[in-house]
Amino acid sequence: MLVVGAVALIVIALIAFAAMSLGRSGGCNAALPTQRFECLGSLAVQTGNAQICGQIGNSAMEGTCIVSVAQSTDNALACDILPVGESRVFCVENVSYSASNPSLCSYLDPDNNSLCRYGIADKLNFSSASYCSGIPNSSYATLCSSQSYFHLALATGNYSYCGKLTDSANGTIVYAMEQQGGSYQSADAYGQLYGFINATPRDLCYSALGTQGSQAACGYISNSTLRAACGTGSASLNYSVPVANLTAACAKANDTRLVSLCDFGVYTNQAVKSSNESWCGQLTNQSYMMSCVVNLATTELNATYCNALQNASNRQSCVYETQLAAGNYS
Repeated sequence: MLVVGAVALIVIALIAFAAMSLGRSGGCNAALPTQRFECLGSLAVQTGNAQICGQIGNSAMEGTCIVSVAQSTDNALACDILPVGESRVFCVENVSYSASNPSLCSYLDPDNNSLCRYGIADKLNFSSASYCSGIPNSSYATLCSSQSYFHLALATGNYSYCGKLTDSANGTIVYAMEQQGGSYQSADAYGQLYGFINATPRDLCYSALGTQGSQAACGYISNSTLRAACGTGSASLNYSVPVANLTAACAKANDTRLVSLCDFGVYTNQAVKSSNESWCGQLTNQSYMMSCVVNLATTELNATYCNALQNASNRQSCVYETQLAAGNYS
């Protein structure tokens, strides 16, 4: 399950367990069943020993415990206790993400390594192109570096960064740049800019700076229609973009996993914005669907949203994540 931020992109918080008194007879074994997970989890995190998690007796809770130990120690190797597959990938991704350390993503296969590194760059608001180095998948690497140059152009007002962007039409990059927001918010990259005047990422970057007041940047725009509108505000409309338009934009990505990641961002944003978990149900990828619900529940600090998860273990994990986000460790 990938935890990202394309959406103002959105994460499961670092799990920290409060210490329980283990001096009583029986230690954690003497605790009530409902407290056993918290007790063993607290001990595992305190000692940095993920092996203790295996005593919990519930695979979902054991996995949550192991991730907590790995995150608290910034040790991706602790994830090796988990079986090969989605759970281990989820663990490594979360450790890498919480530590903001792209090098930890290297424990993953190339595809998940790419997603992991991209997620960290997203978390750090694409504030440096260096975060994109080492991404194996060329599609993600190009998308990441493009957003970094766009961010740097807007943050510094230096339009030389725009020159590093492609001057060929690339809808995936244009859409990602639009979603960055910041001081530049156009209406709909496809319906208004990309679809109507076929804006390229480079032109859109120059136009964004023009909207900020840099008339010099406007002169570098190759598209005559966009160049004429640059700096006038006509390319900075601000209205709600239909979800169907956003998902149609996602579908233009040339990597199926990127399409799923993009959809996750769209529907999770809608769920959080509207406080409506039904948006999460639009996600066909069950890992993303669960992550969407957990993000909504932890954002609202309302565990009732977890009832949207049919799997009992996932539902219980969601409730516990929400309790932790609210500062309730008991």
